[in-house]
Amino acid sequence: MKKLILASLTILLLAACQNDDNPNMPLTEIGDWELEQVTLPGSGEVISATDLGFSQTYTFKTDGTFSKFSTETGVNLSGTYEAEDAEPDDRFEPLTVKWLTLTFDLDQYEAILAMEDSMSGTDVDKYIFGSDNMEVIALRVDHTLMNIGQRFHGRAMLYTRK
Repeated sequence: MKKLILASLTILLLAACQNDDNPNMPLTEIGDWELEQVTLPGSGEVISATDLGFSQTYTFKTDGTFSKFSTETGVNLSGTYEAEDAEPDDRFEPLTVKWLTLTFDLDQYEAILAMEDSMSGTDVDKYIFGSDNMEVIALRVDHTLMNIGQRFHGRAMLYTRK
């Protein structure tokens, strides 16, 4: 009986540790995030990460640095980020609690621009889903990150903690 109770408590503890939807978890960007789905503009069609044909991750560190990797490009980008609380009256959406402004390393950004100039059809959004060498991502109360980009195409990319 003692073993059964111990086993049950262990399983319960492991399940609780793996649940990102736990409202008691601290709401922070720190850690590894993985692309979960993309919502297309206009139609609102949702494409799951498994159907995209590529994966994309962010890693945010406590020292204010981040890295981004996409299997679509095979390029690992990095830079610094700043977090700012979202004001209730100017939120993009009601779920947003914090804005993360990512600034990519300028040398990496210029290399992407040079590559775009030398290759017809290269899409900067495959590398940096924002404007110039910056992205703005919303940390949401549901423990997700949302990036809608800033190039007016409207795709919404949703990330969950790994």
